[in-house]
Amino acid sequence: MTVSSRSGIINTHLQILVKKKVPAIVALFFLLLISHLWAENWKEYIYLEGKVVAVESYNTPAPCTYDISPTSASPAAGGGSGGVSVTSSAGSCTWTTTNNASSWVTITGGNSGTGGGTVSYTVSANNTGSARSGTITIAGNTFTINQPAPPPCTYNISPASASLAAGGGSGSVSVTSSAGSCTWATTNNASSWVTITGGSSGTGNGTVSYTVSANNSLLARSGTLTIAGKMFTINQPGVVCTYGISPTSANPAVASGGGSGSVNVTSSNGICTWTTTNNASSWITITGGGSGTGNGTVSYTVSANTAPSRSGTLTIAGNTFTINQADGCTYIIFPPSMSFTAAGGNSVTNVSVSDGSCTWTATNNAFSWITITGSSSGTGGGAVSYSVGKNSGNQRSGTMTVAGKTLTISQQSGMTCQQTCGFHREFCESDMPDCEGSCTEAALAYCGPYNFLCAASYLDACIPICESQHMFQCAAEYDYCVSFCN
Repeated sequence: MTVSSRSGIINTHLQILVKKKVPAIVALFFLLLISHLWAENWKEYIYLEGKVVAVESYNTPAPCTYDISPTSASPAAGGGSGGVSVTSSAGSCTWTTTNNASSWVTITGGNSGTGGGTVSYTVSANNTGSARSGTITIAGNTFTINQPAPPPCTYNISPASASLAAGGGSGSVSVTSSAGSCTWATTNNASSWVTITGGSSGTGNGTVSYTVSANNSLLARSGTLTIAGKMFTINQPGVVCTYGISPTSANPAVASGGGSGSVNVTSSNGICTWTTTNNASSWITITGGGSGTGNGTVSYTVSANTAPSRSGTLTIAGNTFTINQADGCTYIIFPPSMSFTAAGGNSVTNVSVSDGSCTWTATNNAFSWITITGSSSGTGGGAVSYSVGKNSGNQRSGTMTVAGKTLTISQQSGMTCQQTCGFHREFCESDMPDCEGSCTEAALAYCGPYNFLCAASYLDACIPICESQHMFQCAAEYDYCVSFCN
């Protein structure tokens, strides 16, 4: 039989107090006193057949107390990890850890322990945009975790703009952010001609890809993408038009009488427009192709030219087309010939032109007895003055070239009839009245001895003499005597 001196004795005394009807307040005091006296040490006796066979002594353990260090932590907004030391009043004291901070705090060690120990934890990055606080209950103590809000996200893009060809193309933009947790998005503000092919949203650093369609307009255009709050500008020129013309000039030159022609225009794109401008005043007329789109043809006519050669241009699709036209000047001189006596003299030949701008010159064709005494050139109408020297010899003839025309100048002989018909065997001068008879005599007298053919009227008499006596060929140039001597 085992009797606990603590519980048994207390129960025995409690029954005695009840039987004696001791007031409750006195009984409570008595019990507290007994408990205090036996709180630290008490013994348990073991009886066998009325005798004590064993005695066991017990010490009542003191209540467990716990401390933690530190009692709080403030990790950075980007998150982190930490530890809490646990101390207890006795090595047998057990404790546990409870996470009150939801998912953003994770207990990685020390969920429970006996005696002293350490609790480990991690804190995730704060992406909420505001500060937060959470607790862990460790061995009945509260450990507080305070985490600040993350700093405002900042972003940069590179490049800030791009220029693509009119034919279109693709490109990309790099995005850098101040923190890996910073989120961003891309918005297309450029309508349908820009397409975002990658990076419509992202976290931290990233890349945005895009394509640009061909610009089939003559006008340049510009559009934007908003990337992470930054403006990215895309510039695209309109269609670049280039033009060519064939031929580049009227070749050969247009005749002075006028004519017509055409020029072919080629362009780099079917939407390219062009115009034709006449730079040559009224003598060139554009009859077709004053403007066009894509390839085309320009037609023109050239009016007759009565003036010197001229040149004009058309500007066709920005290219210069040159038209050359031949000289159209026409000239008349009057008189076209002039006769002078042997004494010579002065005269004037007038020049008429088809246009006042026509120029001309006068040239003496190497005759020393003719002298140009006035202007040897002119513009428009004019006159050429000249002189003819005295002639002491045979009849003579010379020329001048005036405005491209030939002016013939003849002059009578300065010899006597006797000299002409007899001694020098030359022509008689019709303007000498006394020459008629002497010519006849001279011809008959000298036909034989000098073996010459005289005028046709004396041919029958002269030929037998020429052939029989001297066998010479009679001179044909003296046939001219007929007009003066008969």
